[in-house]
Amino acid sequence: MTLCALFVAPVDAQSLTTTFVSNNGQSGNMFDLVGLGDVTVNDLDVNLDSGPWSVEVYVTSSGGSFTGNETDPSAWTLLATATVSSAGMNNPTNLGLNLGHSVSAGQTQGFYVTVNSGAGMNYTNGTSQGAVYASDANMQILEGVGKSYPFGSTFTPRVWNGTIHYTTGPPVGQLVATTTGVGDLVLSGPSDPPGTTEGYVLLSNDTSGPIGAGPLVGLYPDSLTFSIFGFPAAVGNIFHYIPSPTQFPNVDFVLPPGSLPPGVSYDGVLVQMNGGAGTLVISNVARIAF
Repeated sequence: MTLCALFVAPVDAQSLTTTFVSNNGQSGNMFDLVGLGDVTVNDLDVNLDSGPWSVEVYVTSSGGSFTGNETDPSAWTLLATATVSSAGMNNPTNLGLNLGHSVSAGQTQGFYVTVNSGAGMNYTNGTSQGAVYASDANMQILEGVGKSYPFGSTFTPRVWNGTIHYTTGPPVGQLVATTTGVGDLVLSGPSDPPGTTEGYVLLSNDTSGPIGAGPLVGLYPDSLTFSIFGFPAAVGNIFHYIPSPTQFPNVDFVLPPGSLPPGVSYDGVLVQMNGGAGTLVISNVARIAF
């Protein structure tokens, strides 16, 4: 298998937008997403008042509709929190998340997207809660409700203003990068599938676009990305490795505090190659800021 295969590997990043023409607002919105095919929700754009905001993204723990769970905190799971500077009212503000949340074909998944103080989330008055507001071949976004934070008053019907960035197909193994913000890193990935002959961890310093939407296996490639292609394959070389049960991704890769400079962001993706079968297994794109 040649490295040029990476440029044609199917990373089917897509997006679906409701609207950014708001006429109302509160702390947040609850709404349902219906999977028409298997999709993985990776990132969101939202409609925020100007200024800095902390935005929380929840899903129903049961994997079902938000309806009936509007005031029940125990029914929800917090997926992620993002601190962002708004692009201004009625403009998309990207949250820069790496949710990796899968919704199966035929599944209804409730979402709750909210700021954690004030009433900075802009939305649009709806016509009928549960009606399809936006759809494509892969998903539907239904009209939902407005909420006061965290699980207070409910206002219905309301249309969440936003964009869902997603990929299609069955869920992939998750690459997870974590740090405590002191130059440390723990990188966890799906173990090598049987038959894996070599693998890459590709990185890019270009984190300017939505996560997972770049042209090279979801990355926006830069000089760092292409330099990794020149590394020889070796056991223990995380960037271009020969599989070993005692090395990444079969065990976590750990860097201690102070290993990485502060103020730097990377996107990373794990590519596992089966040279005999001519196949690739490509993870989600993980974004990490030090």
